[in-house]
Amino acid sequence: MPSLILCYHKVGPESAEGRFLNVSPETLAKHVKFFLRRGFQGRTVSGLALAPNVREIAFTFDDAYQCATDHVPEIFKPHGLSATFYAVPGLEESSWDGTRARKLASMEKLLELERGGHEIGNHTYRHPHLAGLTRRIVLEELLLAQQALVDQGLSITSVCYPFGSHNDLTVRVAKRIGLVRGVTLSKGLVPEGADPLRLPRVVVGFRDGPPLLTYKIWVRPLLQRVGL
Repeated sequence: MPSLILCYHKVGPESAEGRFLNVSPETLAKHVKFFLRRGFQGRTVSGLALAPNVREIAFTFDDAYQCATDHVPEIFKPHGLSATFYAVPGLEESSWDGTRARKLASMEKLLELERGGHEIGNHTYRHPHLAGLTRRIVLEELLLAQQALVDQGLSITSVCYPFGSHNDLTVRVAKRIGLVRGVTLSKGLVPEGADPLRLPRVVVGFRDGPPLLTYKIWVRPLLQRVGL
């Protein structure tokens, strides 16, 4: 069974967060129970074994929205699960969302999460599209974020490329500054022998209850392989 990495963003009530990039706490709780009942072992991204004989899953939360950092720990704690939150330390809110911008987790909250067993990852300093940028700017974005987080006492070993935007240069820079795992927005399970700095994920949307998520993860790829 290949490793599975799920990609979430906001986690909050529809009345507060709407549906854009959001999953309700109730839906997330259903996802957790669904995968645990099927024998998946919860990991952080940096803790994934990436071995074909290990049934494992990582729950990732891009941007470390405040609503996600408020709700996820209370959902995960009864199950002893840890999540991976990708933080943007150069911004206080998700300015890239335009009029839908939301607050991002504070540094104090990130430290609290790591002390609670969750992983904090590098999501660049200002959340740009990295592919196509010069080496200097890519290095600046990743290194500034790394320094800002590490200087506060956080341990950062994985990266999430904003918007999934990355190329060979991006990966080389990430590796150079000591990052050993990277997640993208390429769809699907993690194949055997995957580049640890280009791991695919399954993006989760507001309507994705366990049945639809099952279809996205296993059924649709099978139908695509047979040409249906």
